[in-house]
Amino acid sequence: MGVAVASARKQGRPVSRSRDLQYALGGAASGLASTVPSALLLYFSTSVLGLAPAIVALILLLPKLLAIIGDPLCGQLFDRLGQRPTARAMLLAAGGTVMIAGLALVFAPPVLATLEATAWWLAIAYLVFCGGYSAFSVAHIAGPAVLSRSAVHRARLVGWRMTSVLIGILIGAAGAPLIVSASGGGRFGYAVMAFVSGCVIALLMIGPARVYERRRFASSPRSDVTAPLWAAFGVPDFRRLAMGYALMMAAVSALTAATPYWVIQRGGEGDVGVLLGLLLLTSIATAPLWSLICRWRGERFGYRLMLSGYLGLPVLLGYVLATGGAWLGLTISYVGLGAAFGGLQVVSFTMLAGLSSAATVAAGQPMDGVITGGWTAMEKLGLAVGPALAAGLLALTGGQADLTFSFGIAGLLALAAGIGWVIELGPVSRHSRRIMA
Repeated sequence: MGVAVASARKQGRPVSRSRDLQYALGGAASGLASTVPSALLLYFSTSVLGLAPAIVALILLLPKLLAIIGDPLCGQLFDRLGQRPTARAMLLAAGGTVMIAGLALVFAPPVLATLEATAWWLAIAYLVFCGGYSAFSVAHIAGPAVLSRSAVHRARLVGWRMTSVLIGILIGAAGAPLIVSASGGGRFGYAVMAFVSGCVIALLMIGPARVYERRRFASSPRSDVTAPLWAAFGVPDFRRLAMGYALMMAAVSALTAATPYWVIQRGGEGDVGVLLGLLLLTSIATAPLWSLICRWRGERFGYRLMLSGYLGLPVLLGYVLATGGAWLGLTISYVGLGAAFGGLQVVSFTMLAGLSSAATVAAGQPMDGVITGGWTAMEKLGLAVGPALAAGLLALTGGQADLTFSFGIAGLLALAAGIGWVIELGPVSRHSRRIMA
């Protein structure tokens, strides 16, 4: 921590772990908010509201497509606010408030006369939620790049934030269904769940808003010029990292989508949650370790170690599935995949913070926001493509989750890691090498 402390003192800013913790709490808000709709909205829309699955699929897909443009727009607005801490804090708080309101509108809709009217209400409400989530998440993810020039301090901020995100995901996945059940289910149960979730999210987002309001931003130069919307993709280092990350997220989401097919054949539906829960808990447990690796051995070392794990683990998973898929073998495979996923999150976002600082210094104008917006857009694209790839493989095998399907999913994971290695071995710019050191 000596490097981070010295760097912060040199800039006249005291290092405060309590402030870092306040910033990191926003990650739990983000994780909780993203998980509740992902886990419950499909079932709520079809089984409680009575909407057709095809209509719900369109409602869920449209905001993700719009986010590919919307996230960079939120990032550009973040950059435009420049050195005004209060304005950036207001952006984060406004995004969080709209997100909470959208969550309430989604899960507590009025009783309307027709299913068509209900579908329109849900579509608009979910779009409002996603817009608020984009503004909040882009503003929060950009934090490490704009709050510190120290690579060590940035790694700590990212490590704490990602641990918080994963805890928020776990709370959302486990807690939200329990609240619905305890409240009697139905419309009322989901409305109570939305109210409780909104209150928790509101409390969690106070911390990062206060940090943004009270601290001057380290990396954003004084400039009235705002980077173009797609300027992030003009930065070679960003293109390589974002492409590799999107490929990995697509492969991981394909694996997640395929998991029920493997598990239910060998156990029960409840075992799906157990296996995915193990993956998530391992990610949470290993996130601090990946942060330490980034600080002690460097970000590129951590990135290569993570990719190596994703190259080897599909071989183990393929062997387990080919030999009958024993529960112990699946458990070991998913624990390993959870550790690798923790690395994918922590190391990638730590490198992103360094690249944002490097690009801002090189360009002489704020670019933290547009880079973060471009990153989250690529992430959402990968998350949307992954399940589609799994569905395509399933269609090719005639709807049977046979060995061809299983090897195809494992092969996608290994292929994404291999491409990531090729991309990572490319040259790093002079500015990135200096700032990420």
